[in-house]
Amino acid sequence: MLGLLSGGAIALLLSCGGGGGGGSGSGLGTGTGVVAPSAAGGGDSAAGNGAGTGTGTGTGTSADGAGSGSGSAGASGGTSTAGNGGTDGSGVGSGGTGVTADAAGIGAADGLGSIILNGLRYNTDNATFSIEDATELQIGMSARVAGKVDANFTSGVATQVMSAAELRGAASGVDTGAGTFVVMGTTVSIDSATVWGDANGLADVRPANIVQVWGLPGAPGTLRATRVLVTPALTEPLATGTVQNLDTLHKTFVLGQLTVDYSAAAFPGIAASSLANGVIVRARGVAPPVAGILAATTVQAGTPFPWSMASRSS
Repeated sequence: MLGLLSGGAIALLLSCGGGGGGGSGSGLGTGTGVVAPSAAGGGDSAAGNGAGTGTGTGTGTSADGAGSGSGSAGASGGTSTAGNGGTDGSGVGSGGTGVTADAAGIGAADGLGSIILNGLRYNTDNATFSIEDATELQIGMSARVAGKVDANFTSGVATQVMSAAELRGAASGVDTGAGTFVVMGTTVSIDSATVWGDANGLADVRPANIVQVWGLPGAPGTLRATRVLVTPALTEPLATGTVQNLDTLHKTFVLGQLTVDYSAAAFPGIAASSLANGVIVRARGVAPPVAGILAATTVQAGTPFPWSMASRSS
């Protein structure tokens, strides 16, 4: 594009020169096209370059007979790939080949019917659903979708849909002005998109009430709520966040302001050795924290960043 603009500027200067002579000229140029990388899946993408030629003719009035011309830019012949930075190895990319590709993403459900993630509508007719902390996927619940997308990134077919709450425990520090409350040391923020499953808003959250929250973690110790239950059916404590201050000797780590003791915890689906600072985990217990310490009964792998919004539409 810079080359075309420069060429056009030079041609304009030549056409404005003195002299009454006339002339005609033709131009042949090469151009480089760049295929924009896809950001789906949260990984790094490689943009491809392609070269093409363009021709054009024009007339000039300068004394030396130089003429200005225009030509069509060359078509891009590059390819694009995209990957997923997550540990599951899934990614999104067609490489310009016109085939379907694996995809995975995180978001919050909205409505009924097929799941829409980053503008892609996923058919869920044959998907396997794994839902924890609820009997079915409902509006506002955070969910992970894995499946196939077409080469044009316009639609997909989900093979797996997974959902679990991020936080469950006693509410405190309710601030209706700021739109926040605290659960076991994690600050929960709400906005106009937050769905209240059994309440009308933050004014219905009472200190010491057990609440259940689905959401999208931000900085360590924060969560943007996508769905809130003020009186959930389950009451066992649950906390999701980024591991900090991991102490493998005493078998503890910190989620926000909550210390998790994992000395007696099971690790379904992951190895205890995979724990590391910066890893996202979901810790569950059977009793409320005592003196800010949660005795975890299970530690599960959380969903890796980056987070992306999804919706569910009829």
